[in-house]
Amino acid sequence: MWMAVVAVLILGGDAEIARARQASVDALAQQILDSSKPDAERQKTIAEASSADAGALITALVKGLEPGTPEEYVRIPWIWRVAVSAGRRNQTAELKSVLNASLPERNQPLHDWQAVVIGGGVVNGVSNAGAWPSDRMPELLRGDESLNVRWRRVPDLAVAMAANEAVKTGTRYDALRILGAESWKRRGGVVTKYLAEGTHAEVQQGAIGALGDMKDKAAARALLDALPHFSERNRNSALNALMRNDERMDMLLDAVAAGRVTRAALGDGRVEKLKNASNNRIRTKSEKVLR
Repeated sequence: MWMAVVAVLILGGDAEIARARQASVDALAQQILDSSKPDAERQKTIAEASSADAGALITALVKGLEPGTPEEYVRIPWIWRVAVSAGRRNQTAELKSVLNASLPERNQPLHDWQAVVIGGGVVNGVSNAGAWPSDRMPELLRGDESLNVRWRRVPDLAVAMAANEAVKTGTRYDALRILGAESWKRRGGVVTKYLAEGTHAEVQQGAIGALGDMKDKAAARALLDALPHFSERNRNSALNALMRNDERMDMLLDAVAAGRVTRAALGDGRVEKLKNASNNRIRTKSEKVLR
């Protein structure tokens, strides 16, 4: 299929090029959504499609989809895989294309698949790549008024989606992840309430991820305060979030020194990372606290 596109690039005009590219993307989407193929083969197709325009591929994956029908959740796992792969690559042009394909149009609702792409794909993927979504989102939106207008509504829509217990828990997780691209001042209080004991573990994990993406010291403090009642999986997610920069590592070491976090809970990997931190003060403090 890609060889056909190359041939058209050489021999054809703009219209032919556009048609060939679209045909190639549509064919990829059909392969990814083909339930007769093993999941491993479909995942391989996504991995091999990294040179394709992820935004165009997502558009093809949702073509003909009626939000709110069972088919939406048949497609969502595959849509998410394409989106999070793009997020982890963290390339500006590609992510702008993904946002253009997934941000709700003016006066339109935030559909579940869109929350999955934006929160579980773009915000989560960018965070996985080591960037701060609250820094990255403005970079992606800069100079594009249409995207800016469409994005401004999304955090409020995500707040409502996260609070809606009729929405699947995985998608409420994605809605909370969207809020990680906002500041602590704007969204910290809303997100923190989902750390409460008794909150569904997957929803709680979305809140942990969102607070992990907020650079404010208060977000790290909220995670530390809630650590004792987290499940092991969520505790590990929170501890990883508390290792993202020197300020957080310093706070974590203070919590260990105060007996609020045990060395065993940190685990050997994090202990090793703290003892070998690039910051000399963190290394010295680690050697003292984690003897």
